[in-house]
Amino acid sequence: MIWRHSSPVPTSLQIRRIGHLNHLNTDEAATRMHYEDLLGAQYLMDIRPNPLTAGYLLDLAGEIIEALIPKVMDRAEGKQLAKLGPHYSSIELLVPDLDDAKEMIKGRGIRLLLEGGGDFLTMPADTEGILLQVFDGDWHADPPPPRFVAPKRPMEWWRDQHPIGYLGLRHVTFMTDDIGSSRDFWLELCGGHEVYREARPDANAEAIGLDIGIPVELLTPVGDGPAMAFFEKFGKKIRSITFNVAELGRTKEYFSSRGITLAAGDLPGSLMLTAEDNRGGIIQFVE
Repeated sequence: MIWRHSSPVPTSLQIRRIGHLNHLNTDEAATRMHYEDLLGAQYLMDIRPNPLTAGYLLDLAGEIIEALIPKVMDRAEGKQLAKLGPHYSSIELLVPDLDDAKEMIKGRGIRLLLEGGGDFLTMPADTEGILLQVFDGDWHADPPPPRFVAPKRPMEWWRDQHPIGYLGLRHVTFMTDDIGSSRDFWLELCGGHEVYREARPDANAEAIGLDIGIPVELLTPVGDGPAMAFFEKFGKKIRSITFNVAELGRTKEYFSSRGITLAAGDLPGSLMLTAEDNRGGIIQFVE
């Protein structure tokens, strides 16, 4: 008998960090131009050619966005785009060992949507509506992967050189309709702990912050408002990403100079680049 591992499989999904956030969108060139011109994103590489979807990776304030542009609208991601429009469709999680992660996930009865090619995808219905792409490589390695056309920019550049004044990711928001059940699911699956529990009056919602190896905020509507409107359209999905910034006034002034008025965000004192102004994906900023 050949033993693959000398140590037991972990009992929880051990997340090293976010690999990338997938932004399902239309128009390959226009999406890239929007990210680069408005948000300062830096092109890193194209995804591998395939018959269904085009795409590329972009560095955005230390995180990576994978823009996915379906070529065929009646299959796979194309069907999702046709149904819901542009949105954050999934999140890639970097783990220490892919086989261990797969064994643990399957052992919990979580079905896989796709496996092979060096990663696997979970069935969203089994992971609180969130499509998880699990990978044991590292897009953030130093030196960078050989396919990158340039290394990621240092965080000092994002803070000091770009007028938004990024300080880094605060959290990714997962929308849910049962915040207690969702909290228990993620802590049981990934380990970690609850960081905070707060009202979100501007969204008419309740939030729970989790540290599960990555910073996640669970958001559930408590009445009519922006959170409910999102849930009614998308259901359990990735709602937004939130960045810390050096000076919120500087961030607001920059967007104003570009003809964009930021809305009130979910967090008290935060500002939001709406889906309408960001090709379907909500980005929030907080000082």
